Amino acid sequence: MTVNTRNVSSIDLKHLRYFVGVVDAGSLSRAAPRLHIVQPALSNRMSALEQYLGTLLLHRTPSGVRPTEAGKILYASATRILRELQSVADELAVLSSAPVGSVRFGCSPSTSTVLAKPLIDAVIQKLPHVRFSFVCAASTDIYQRLLRGDLDLALIYKDGAVPGVTGTPLVRENMFLVASAEDPRFQNMEAISAQRASEFDLVLATQSRYFGTEVIHDRFLAAGVRLRVVAQIDSVDALFDMLAPGGAVSIIPWAACAQRERAGSIRVVPVSGIDLWRVLDFCVPSEHPLTPAAEAVASLARSVVAQLIGAGSWRHAECI
Repeated sequence: MTVNTRNVSSIDLKHLRYFVGVVDAGSLSRAAPRLHIVQPALSNRMSALEQYLGTLLLHRTPSGVRPTEAGKILYASATRILRELQSVADELAVLSSAPVGSVRFGCSPSTSTVLAKPLIDAVIQKLPHVRFSFVCAASTDIYQRLLRGDLDLALIYKDGAVPGVTGTPLVRENMFLVASAEDPRFQNMEAISAQRASEFDLVLATQSRYFGTEVIHDRFLAAGVRLRVVAQIDSVDALFDMLAPGGAVSIIPWAACAQRERAGSIRVVPVSGIDLWRVLDFCVPSEHPLTPAAEAVASLARSVVAQLIGAGSWRHAECI
């Protein structure tokens, strides 16, 4: 692959925006109306861009287009350049107005059940000029997105220091044994001992080096108890589907099962004789300073978390 670098200066921002739009859409016909340009003109733009760089950027097929290896490189660079330029424009705008810009916030499904709506509502009300995205995914996925720069902020559980991310402890929350509300083994049970809990088949969240269920195993092992884990699942919904009367149970934070407990579909049982809790960290990429808009969202998120805990909407948790 030979790229004509002498012609790179001939590329303007419109070329980059059109190219990114075409790759995102997967076809010229779908991209054209989104980019407010007629398809023949857009096709000419793509051809001109390939001529400028001296290399093929798009594989064209009857069903659409996909980037070549050179196109993938250009797409990654163009996306980053456009994002950085937008960030600069947002920062300049904020000098004379309220916070402006795009902020992407992530958390795990076990936290989003209590945090998503209150935080989104607060941003809409208090930061109307911020384009806010709330991403819900496994902690490992959130971590990777922070590293790639796809997220600005996150509230996740992490076990110690992790490369490329700076975390500040924000919430300490208790974890509980959770079973089907119809499970006769837990009827009228106010608490269960760690030893007794280890006698049941357990379904837990998927383990990983930094973001798994090691904290649960560590707490039980400290009490001289080894758990009987029969399955690990990376989906909260799938985990709850595994709970059945007389079958498997789980150990999770209260926030993850708040809605189901209110609906009466599960039973939440404290584990006695063991200090069973985890800490959620407020995380940011170590290499990327926060924009003013992201700083404003970070401050608002901390306030929302404190309000939820103080009002009892996020039970069995405390701010650190």
